[in-house]
Amino acid sequence: MARFAGGVVTLLLFAGIVAHNAHGQAPALGDHFIFFVDGVNLDIPRVDGGEVADDPDGSDNKVLKLDNGQYAYHGFRFGATDLPDGMPRDMTANRDSGNVLHFRIMVDPANASSGGNEHALGIQLEDFAESIGETGNNPFRLRWIIPPDMRNGEWHEVSVVLPPPTYAELEAGKTDGTISGHEAQWIYAGSWAGFAIGLDLLGPDTAERPDLWREFEWNNVWSLGVHWDWDTFAGDPGGPIYLDDVFIGPADLDLGDAAGQPAAMSGVEVRTDGSANVISWTHNPDFGGYNVYFSGDPITDVSAGNVSFLQKVSAAPYEVRHDVEVPYAFSSAGSVLYYAVTSLSASGVENPDVSNSAVEIDNPDLVVSPPILSLTDAQAEALFNTINDSESMLSNENFPEGSMPFVVDDTHSQLSELGVTLPDNNDDLSASVWVAYYEGNDTMNLFPEVWIYAEVTDDILDFSPAADGPEGAWRYDSIELGWGNYDVRDAGGSVLGGSPHSDMMRGAYPDYQFRLSAHGSAASATAKTNVAAEGSSGDKPNLGGAAYESTANGYKMLAYFPTREIKYPGDADAAFPGEGDAPRFMPFTITLNDADGEGADPPRVHQVTWSLNPTVDNTWWNTPSQWQTVTMIHSSQYVPVSSEDEPELPEAYALAQNYPNPFNPATTIRFQLPKAEQVTLRVFDVLGREVAALLDNTSLAGGEHTVRFDASALTSGVYLYRLQAGASFVQTKRMMLVK
Repeated sequence: MARFAGGVVTLLLFAGIVAHNAHGQAPALGDHFIFFVDGVNLDIPRVDGGEVADDPDGSDNKVLKLDNGQYAYHGFRFGATDLPDGMPRDMTANRDSGNVLHFRIMVDPANASSGGNEHALGIQLEDFAESIGETGNNPFRLRWIIPPDMRNGEWHEVSVVLPPPTYAELEAGKTDGTISGHEAQWIYAGSWAGFAIGLDLLGPDTAERPDLWREFEWNNVWSLGVHWDWDTFAGDPGGPIYLDDVFIGPADLDLGDAAGQPAAMSGVEVRTDGSANVISWTHNPDFGGYNVYFSGDPITDVSAGNVSFLQKVSAAPYEVRHDVEVPYAFSSAGSVLYYAVTSLSASGVENPDVSNSAVEIDNPDLVVSPPILSLTDAQAEALFNTINDSESMLSNENFPEGSMPFVVDDTHSQLSELGVTLPDNNDDLSASVWVAYYEGNDTMNLFPEVWIYAEVTDDILDFSPAADGPEGAWRYDSIELGWGNYDVRDAGGSVLGGSPHSDMMRGAYPDYQFRLSAHGSAASATAKTNVAAEGSSGDKPNLGGAAYESTANGYKMLAYFPTREIKYPGDADAAFPGEGDAPRFMPFTITLNDADGEGADPPRVHQVTWSLNPTVDNTWWNTPSQWQTVTMIHSSQYVPVSSEDEPELPEAYALAQNYPNPFNPATTIRFQLPKAEQVTLRVFDVLGREVAALLDNTSLAGGEHTVRFDASALTSGVYLYRLQAGASFVQTKRMMLVK
């Protein structure tokens, strides 16, 4: 995969587009909206924390299974700025016309106690917040509390009229008896923005930040789902919840026409495009859309554990580009990948038959992610001495030969937290991170360890106060790692699909979060570490050791984590790390926090994560299924890529047509450089007005590069994008945004 490093290039984009603010301008939901009937409505961009599953009562009916989690909110997402393929909906007319929220529900009895708070489990709607914190309009909740008698593992059917628009009107109706029965289960449940706002159910009279209380925004609803609002791992595990026949509309809405299954899919082709695979097919107007799946093994059943969902397609172009990155040694098949496409009805009902729509392709140019290698006794001792020698200069010198860094930059990262933004460029925030493990040596009384060395580029250093512990250092400049101590295949996942855990787990397949943070002034900060896991053990601050060093354009950190203490033996976590030389495919990601000294609360303004998993959202820290799979392998079994296998540099400058085109709302721009250059890439409207600066005199290495352009804030129209590389190359191309 191309990296942005060294050299200079300029790329510009043009188009006739007017920016708009999605907040307050959401489209109406319509006189009725079916969320789920044997499939997910194609107008819903994404479902988080759930999957279409067989009815647990044994019938062949399809239902939505939502897995429980600690303070988890799983369900349907219309989208907003963090989901560029959708936007909130206006439900004002539905409320005013007396529509109902209808659903069938089966609640696992493990959810009976709700952590001791009966209000902590419910069907929830949440409005969208463009920012979070003490200065933001935070996301507020409307929740229908699931009654205790419905938490019995049996199906219940509910039609509940949408409540009055304000907290005061709802509570007044409960008091005077005009709102009773199931309708009285509605509550306006406040917000959580790193602190409570009205969560004591006192609404605007709350003692919890009354200055930040806002009414629920019916014209700005972005999600509907189930909220487990308690610590489900503290001796109260919770369980899944199943939903079916979910809609908002008139109580007598007929769902019969929505349940029909389309014909089976056929006529799928796949081709290579550099390191990417492109899956395409001819559109059948009888179909409402398509689901695309991939695997490292032949696909005969899309519900199999080794098959991963790639993308839903409901509009032209009817093809999907899969920019594949595979872990080192992921398969004996090497570069062969398998794909399948299923047909969907307009209501999202899927025909899973792929007997005529499964294809395979051999792409020798697949991108391979770096492995995590083992340290020798001498290397581990040298790194330990570096930590404890204040005169030592931090470097990757003692990491295993052939170690490659995990690069977190604008070619390999995603926005990973609601309420923050992407960094402006790589100088604002990027990093190279080396990771290795040490198996220990019983003879020498040396214990197993995980070692991390990071070189961070950051134009403004804003660290946590010197007196603070590392637990809250995520609010400032810091580095975090998601680490699953298991092979994803053993846990029921797949090498390409990743971990099956929708929340961090303990026991045989435990998940952890490591944090490296500097405290104090940039010139002489103190390095600290923290390990977090779910359950009673919680945070373990200052575990292991760490060292910090400032640089001209950022900072370096070296740290180790003694794994015997990480594994929480009292909680029966698995041994760590695994023994033997066989490759271990583990869930992993690196996340960078950036405060930028702007005085905000919290101070952090940027956060990106290394994982390119398409499910990454604002719960990456608690959702291992959003992490990417990497290989942990003994150094003796690792064969470095030789220089002969490295791709040759392009012979000339070139700017490719964006893909897809037309697009909505995001597209990818690709270009190539024969050498390192300074690059500028900008977008303009047809009147020559700049609407986006994607690269601004950025240093790039020679090779192929890709830049993602998100036009969510722009209107439909023709745009121009212009690339300038060094002093000699300038090229402009057209693209079209169609919403």
